Amino acid sequence: MEEKHNIRQIVWNKVWKLAEDIHMNTDKSGNLTKEQEEKIEALDRFLCGSLDINRDEFPDPDYG
Repeated sequence: MEEKHNIRQIVWNKVWKLAEDIHMNTDKSGNLTKEQEEKIEALDRFLCGSLDINRDEFPDPDYG
């Protein structure tokens, strides 16, 4: 049970750091930078790995 809480805390922290980065560094068009997109992808890889989700069978939610 504790492991799930740790996973949630790690994801929570990474999401907030990414949100702060986006707020400070997104271009005027509102598009994410390449680095921001890579951070989201890394977060998805971490979460899928932690929750034992096969990313080949279950691609990213927005099909990007």
